[in-house]
Amino acid sequence: MPKKTLRWMLLYALLMILFAAGTSFGNRLRLFGVLPDVLPALVCAVAVCAGRAGGAWFGFAAGLLSDVYSPAPIGFYFALYFFAGAVIASLTDTVLRPGYPTALFCTVLLHLSGAALDTLLRRLYPAAMPAGEIFRVATAGTLYSALLSAPVWAAVRAIVRLTRTPEDTRRAPRRIRGLSPEVDGV
Repeated sequence: MPKKTLRWMLLYALLMILFAAGTSFGNRLRLFGVLPDVLPALVCAVAVCAGRAGGAWFGFAAGLLSDVYSPAPIGFYFALYFFAGAVIASLTDTVLRPGYPTALFCTVLLHLSGAALDTLLRRLYPAAMPAGEIFRVATAGTLYSALLSAPVWAAVRAIVRLTRTPEDTRRAPRRIRGLSPEVDGV
């Protein structure tokens, strides 16, 4: 079996395991009344490690799973994780350095943006929870997700390193505008 196929099989298996763990016994892991949500951390870690298309499609799959279990309107998490995976992978390829700090930063941004969009949707579709309570839970959820991002990053990084191919090590060098000989005329 090719190493890339094995990589994606292991990453999707990790997605299923983390989703099943979060939905089955996640209630026992409440911290300050907040349930753990590791899927944003997983989407960010895969997007940082796997590239543009891989991050987008992995976000698509994680979003579909989240939509099945979430009270948010169908398609909310699917769209959020799909576009987040594509944007994070694109930024990692061009601007940001691939590594845990990037994944942690993107996890916090993804979790906060998801909470903000969820709050806007709850304002459009009235809910029982006031906005202040939603932001309190979102902040605590973001901190909880950031705490759990380290083991998720370690698992994703181990899978990527175990299934490394020669093409993975030959990345194109980054071109910084104004520092290349073709642009400067040197």
